[in-house]
Amino acid sequence: MTWFRFSNYIRKPHNVMLIALIAVMIIFILIPVIAIIARTFVVESSDLRFLADAAVGDFTTYHWWRVVASPLSRVLFYQPFLNSLYVGFGVVLLALPLGSFLAWLVTRTDIPFRRTFSLLLVLPYLFPSWVMGLSWLAVFKNARIGGAPGFLQGIGVSLPDWLSYGPIPIILALTLHYYPYAFLIVSAALSSIDSRLEETASILGASRLGVLRKVTFPLVIPALGSAFILIFTKAIGTFATPAFLGLPVRFHTLATRIYSSIQTRAEGSGYVLSLFLILVSGIAIYLNTKVLGTRKGYVTIAGQGSRTRLTKLRRLRHPIAALVILFVLLSTALPVALLGLQTLTEHGDFNIRELSLRTWVGDPNSPVKGWETGGILRSPHILGGAWNSVKLALVSAVICGLLGLLVGYAVVKKRGSFLSKSLESLAFVPYIIPGLVFSGIYLSMFSRSLGPIPGLYGTFAILVIVTVAKYVPFASRTGISSMLQIDQSLEEASYIHGASWLKRFHKIVIPLAKSGLMAGMLLVFINAMRALSLIILLVTPKTRTLTSMTFRYVELNQPHYANAIALLIVVITLAVYFLASLIGKAKIERIG
Repeated sequence: MTWFRFSNYIRKPHNVMLIALIAVMIIFILIPVIAIIARTFVVESSDLRFLADAAVGDFTTYHWWRVVASPLSRVLFYQPFLNSLYVGFGVVLLALPLGSFLAWLVTRTDIPFRRTFSLLLVLPYLFPSWVMGLSWLAVFKNARIGGAPGFLQGIGVSLPDWLSYGPIPIILALTLHYYPYAFLIVSAALSSIDSRLEETASILGASRLGVLRKVTFPLVIPALGSAFILIFTKAIGTFATPAFLGLPVRFHTLATRIYSSIQTRAEGSGYVLSLFLILVSGIAIYLNTKVLGTRKGYVTIAGQGSRTRLTKLRRLRHPIAALVILFVLLSTALPVALLGLQTLTEHGDFNIRELSLRTWVGDPNSPVKGWETGGILRSPHILGGAWNSVKLALVSAVICGLLGLLVGYAVVKKRGSFLSKSLESLAFVPYIIPGLVFSGIYLSMFSRSLGPIPGLYGTFAILVIVTVAKYVPFASRTGISSMLQIDQSLEEASYIHGASWLKRFHKIVIPLAKSGLMAGMLLVFINAMRALSLIILLVTPKTRTLTSMTFRYVELNQPHYANAIALLIVVITLAVYFLASLIGKAKIERIG
């Protein structure tokens, strides 16, 4: 009887797909996490200088002792941990109110240019987070610490060290990148609220502030909680901006300390720190789920149809619009313009007399410093890195998009079952793992042969695998959302008429889920194109990308080359985003 049930079970394609996808998730997501836990208890070859009587592969608690209880613990763990929390909460306290207020302006007021603002305010999300860090250096760089001065010091303005480097610049730069997360999430929540709820409160005598406090705010608390967790987990796990703005003054976060530990061959300590970073993200998400899960639910979309009544700003309408335009210029246009201007100077110090296109096209009369042989646009190294970046983003986007659609199909078909919940949970796991930690996990797991799998370090394949594994939550979330919108009776009707599963999937599922598929692929492309912490430990000279080359130029103190490559990334990302939006009608529906 049991064999009969099993044979019937596996005859259904979605059941086989469910089992196969769970196996894939276990191999490429769950096992790597388990492997990194195991590596923290194993003696590495680099540990033999401290553990004289040990042998490679022996069991040890040395790495945990070194991180948590040794004389180095304060510098290695406790201070970077506090710094990470400081940065995370600082970014949340600025980005969440800013993004929420802008969302309210665009969705609930009669401010002019609402559609234009809704597009422009999302643009910083498309840029790498470290673009804001490079822009900050371009303006506030301090010659006492960072070599060539920034714009302000170049014109004679004396700058304190704390404004050039450290936690304050890191928090401000990350705020300008992460506020769109709150803007998008809160905008979606505000758009779904029926204005009649607020009108009823007004009729009953509530003031505007009272309506906002007693009606609107409680209804968007779940969205605010989601935005809080998203911004916080991203901020504490980000690597590049704290590296650019913190390392010159030895301000370490957990992410930068993980990188330095692995780079100095203290891999065990780096893996322990990685687990603490995962733990913080996991606790934050768990608390968010518990707090919001115990709140009462409110119906905001009724069967009678809903409407949105815009708040009239009256005489403040145009002044507020002008302020929003100014904010967009300062937070988006100005940083990009400053990066472009700095590429026109050989030393990145804004000397008007030195403006030239040498960084871009080279100078045949003088040798070019660095890796170039004729400027950014003529360098085979840079062009090779650009091709690697685009290829990595495209391949990862296609694989993730199809994988996400299959996950959505399998999860929805068996909605509520144990295997369905298991697959959905496994697909979510990479969401709580910061990119640098994922990079460390895959370095630990695939730097050597693993059974039939050869050592993948230094290959393009490992970059694709780690990118797909990290960003599969984005694609699976859009895949599940798309599949929930498709009536299963459509596929059942084609099954009755004798269509095979492959034909049903090709002719019905994919066309109806095309919008979600495009959205998932677009999200993955954008994230892969700007990824630095995810691949920084895995790239080699043959597989380097534009992001890794940017990091290398910052280390070499050549900001004009770093900024030029950053601009290439911005241009490619924006071009693909607008092209996909125009052709495929794909939009950033969900972010992560």
